[in-house]
Amino acid sequence: KDKENNNNQNQNKDKEESQEDNKEKSDQKKEEQKNKDEKEKQKRVAKFQGNKKIRLAVCNLKTAGEGIDLFAANATLTLEIMWNPAIHKQFEARVHRIGQKANKVFAYYGIGVNTIMEEKAKWIDKKQKHASLVMDGIVVDKSLTKLLKEAEKES
Repeated sequence: KDKENNNNQNQNKDKEESQEDNKEKSDQKKEEQKNKDEKEKQKRVAKFQGNKKIRLAVCNLKTAGEGIDLFAANATLTLEIMWNPAIHKQFEARVHRIGQKANKVFAYYGIGVNTIMEEKAKWIDKKQKHASLVMDGIVVDKSLTKLLKEAEKES
């Protein structure tokens, strides 16, 4: 019986070690792929920035919202709406950077009329408005609950 228990313990230990090795290899492959994707992204950004014949860059908000500069552009067109207005601001900031050639940068949002996206955009605008009031020190004595109630009344 002791020999059988030892064998079972050794088998369990071997399984655990094998699982740890597999996880480590998987994590390593993910990291390698992430680095490869980042290099490809930077290569495409450089091509967009340097080639005046390329007039359009198709990007995802989250992916394009960090780690790149698109100052060769003078406009953004977004077909997706995120709940966090800061993500939109971060994405727009990728275009409006030091080195920007245009005097103005435009941000367009493709939102269908009478859709859930339109309602979401209105809600995000209100959220941004209230956040700006708080950040600018205009609203300091109101609780979040009061702000939310006021936003509901505006709807």
